[in-house]
Amino acid sequence: MKTVQPDQAGHLGFLDQYATDSEIFSLRSGKQISIPKYFLDLKKWEGVPIANTYNNKAVIDWNGEPVFAELAVLRLFQSNGWKGVWVDSYRRKFRVGLPDVVDPIELPEAQTQLLNTLREKTGRFGGCWDLLLWKGDDTLFVELKRRGKDRIQITQTDWLSVALESGLAKDNFAIVEWDFSLPNRLIFEYPEDRKFFVDLLSGGDEEKFDKEFSDYFDFNHQAIKRWVFNKTSKKVLAELIEKYGGKCQLRIHPECSTTGVWHPDHIIPLASAELHRKLRHLTNNSDGSKPESVSYGSNHPKNLTLACEKCNLRKKHRIIWPVPKDEESC
Repeated sequence: MKTVQPDQAGHLGFLDQYATDSEIFSLRSGKQISIPKYFLDLKKWEGVPIANTYNNKAVIDWNGEPVFAELAVLRLFQSNGWKGVWVDSYRRKFRVGLPDVVDPIELPEAQTQLLNTLREKTGRFGGCWDLLLWKGDDTLFVELKRRGKDRIQITQTDWLSVALESGLAKDNFAIVEWDFSLPNRLIFEYPEDRKFFVDLLSGGDEEKFDKEFSDYFDFNHQAIKRWVFNKTSKKVLAELIEKYGGKCQLRIHPECSTTGVWHPDHIIPLASAELHRKLRHLTNNSDGSKPESVSYGSNHPKNLTLACEKCNLRKKHRIIWPVPKDEESC
């Protein structure tokens, strides 16, 4: 059997940005071989759940399309001029879309002959790598593994051994590791401040903090943030009054809401020196001056709430989350 190897600099050049360490295989001949490996960050599907998850397979969001990881990688190759299929060995189908959504397809004659030859030599249907791809005369088998959860199986190593003995080369194979993308990690000026907010807002859950609270923070200079906020503060206030029905959300002053005057309040202050005192025990600089406040909060709607005048003045630049239970409230 003779197949053409993909041109690494040409037909597979689009994978360069994903390249990582090679995967070492111990073949049944006793020899070892390194197979190129790539890593992809994939986005979790958050839309309407699909009907058939194939025994709870992870569902990926590929440009707005719900797909399994095999299909996501297939889409990547298709967008770069390749043709191919997900080799669904479990149900002995060749797929280009989700089960029960897109019907299985038949392989072209050349690819059918290739798979039949390898199956005859391995003596089994299973073991074939997840994707069979072709572009012109180039052929590529790709095996997918979720990082930290999947391992190469003996049957897949046997398949590789037989394929190499039959005339394919290592460049006809590739490993794609993948995992779900983590939210952008918030980088604080002081690492201890990040830990403070992670503990406060998400109970120490780093991933939850980056995913659910990133909009609360903006590390630009406070003067810039204040200038931006002042341009829309009246509109923001009107929206907050409508949203909360004219009820103060802080409730930290014994005379809460008695004045009938309202203010937009930044839940995480635009800037604060509070953590200088709490975490760094810093009250004054060496020259006696007060340390400059650290920029924290954003102008995002998630970080804004409605406060009456007295509660707003009492809170000042303090970080309060949630509203203290022991404070007097209206």
